[in-house]
Amino acid sequence: MIEIFANNSDLRFVRLLKNQKTPFDKEWSKNPYKYSDILSHFNSGNNYGVACGYGDIVVIDCDKVTSQKDKNNRFPEYDQELSTIIEKYLPSTLTIESGSGGRHFYFKCAELKKKVVLNSKRNSEPLHFGEILSYGSQVVGPGSIHPNTGTKYKIINKSEIAKVKITDLYKVLTPFLTQVQDSYDNKTEHKIEDIPITDIFSTAGMKKTPEGYIGSHPVHGSTTGMNFFINPSKNLWHCFRCNSGGGPAQAIAVKEGIISCHQATRGGLRGNSFKEVLKVASDKYSLETPDFKVESFDQIQEKKSEELLKLWTIKDYEDYELDTNFLIDKVIYPKTITMLYSPPGQFKSFVAVNMALSIASGHDWLNYETKQNAVLYCDKENNDNIVKQRLMAMHKGLKIKDKDIPLYFLRREGDLIVNKRANDKFLQKLFKTIEYYNIKVVFFDTMHRFGDYEENSSDDVNLLYNHVFQRLLEEYGCSIIFLHHTNKDGNFRGSGDFLGMVDTAYKVKRKPKSDSFSIVNEKNRSGEIEQLNLDIEFYSKDDGTLNVVEISEVDLGEETKQNDYSAVTNLLDEGQLKMKKDFLAELQNNGVEMSESKLKRILAWHVEKGLFERDERNRYKLK
Repeated sequence: MIEIFANNSDLRFVRLLKNQKTPFDKEWSKNPYKYSDILSHFNSGNNYGVACGYGDIVVIDCDKVTSQKDKNNRFPEYDQELSTIIEKYLPSTLTIESGSGGRHFYFKCAELKKKVVLNSKRNSEPLHFGEILSYGSQVVGPGSIHPNTGTKYKIINKSEIAKVKITDLYKVLTPFLTQVQDSYDNKTEHKIEDIPITDIFSTAGMKKTPEGYIGSHPVHGSTTGMNFFINPSKNLWHCFRCNSGGGPAQAIAVKEGIISCHQATRGGLRGNSFKEVLKVASDKYSLETPDFKVESFDQIQEKKSEELLKLWTIKDYEDYELDTNFLIDKVIYPKTITMLYSPPGQFKSFVAVNMALSIASGHDWLNYETKQNAVLYCDKENNDNIVKQRLMAMHKGLKIKDKDIPLYFLRREGDLIVNKRANDKFLQKLFKTIEYYNIKVVFFDTMHRFGDYEENSSDDVNLLYNHVFQRLLEEYGCSIIFLHHTNKDGNFRGSGDFLGMVDTAYKVKRKPKSDSFSIVNEKNRSGEIEQLNLDIEFYSKDDGTLNVVEISEVDLGEETKQNDYSAVTNLLDEGQLKMKKDFLAELQNNGVEMSESKLKRILAWHVEKGLFERDERNRYKLK
């Protein structure tokens, strides 16, 4: 029966002794075996286990109903068995009957990384239905022998292992995800369970399902945005990351920091911590409670001193999912800081607005894919006339049809730092605005305009980073792109901490007396491009349309270059006078695609080589 796994190379296995269920290797979860290795072990008469988590394997281990009392406590609408619900509502998948008559349903779910206990409560009694097993767990494989019954684990459904999303599991298993609640050994319930769970945890921003709401945990957040469930009809909540949950009492305790989320389990809220919850419920949620003694200041301080910092281990980093998303592929990444710097008049504002438009619209920036996100452009450098001209012209140049895109401008307002301190009054407004509009990218043009900090002071730059940038990154998940000037030597202006705090630094270099420029990657912690050669391209000065374009196509090869130059040379006959727009029109009629900026360079080459002559009205004739 072990052959059912022969073609699943990403699965891993565990050695079990003959007729046993427990692994005998000490580090079995960290050093599992491949199929070829476990096969000889099994063929020697031993049992084996399947290591959950590897290859995204999760196994729903369903208990078997064994007593009439157990049956009476079950939910009649679920036909007594959890396995019935799985077979009815989840995709057909590889299914094993255990030696005791239970069921193991194999699924692939990349999002679930920890075991989830399937508990519920009926007739005020706790009831265990089974578990969803992931990393750190194993199940006995088919063909092995149960230690108590002597019965083989057998395959009852040979279907391929089905892929499911974590939301599929939530939807089907919602009734079994409720944590059993404590009585706290109190004679009175204080009616705390009557407080609506939605008064404690808001459902704003969460996804509504038939059973309740799914979204990000309001206290410790979520990497997937789907680790927290609220069931208003049952007045309960559940955290899938911590496998915790409960009712209003636990909700208040976690929200107020009385206990951590993973402590919101049976027995996790007692004594003084429960009294703290009652006091908060009385103060904030109008709960009528009998008098009770509040802990003294010394007791509270003693408790606080016992709290430890949350430290990460190698295992935590091993389980951490790398963020492979991008805002502009190979250029700008989520939750990073980018510095765009140059002397004045080098087109860095053109580049920044072009990037902002591309990200907000989801339009490719140059030839680099973007992910659409809401953008806030804080501008204290340019007046409204300039901003309008650039914005409207680039909107046309990018050929964005929709003007209702999530691109927002903050016009000449706000100081981040005032008198060597974070400007909390403005920052609170900024953070609330970012949260309200779900902003994920913030531009500052130009950085030194946003406060009276000293650029050459490392302390001031660190103040900017710790009190502004770090909060935007960590609390609001924003990326920051700030524009900065250079010193007389051509390097970025101010303290070296500017370069130290950014993930990527791009230097903008304009070619003298031209619309051509380059972007050079001076620091590469996140960005991947080394250099881009660009041009401000005016498609038509009549309608004011412009764009930022890559000009590397000019050097596509000698043959292509000669064809382009010959196409322009052949358009001018003896005695003719033509303007640039005349050349463009004729090229288009002849089926030759050429941008205005490229034509401009080719005409300049003809003049330089003495082939054409240009008069004071910018008309060209043969020389």
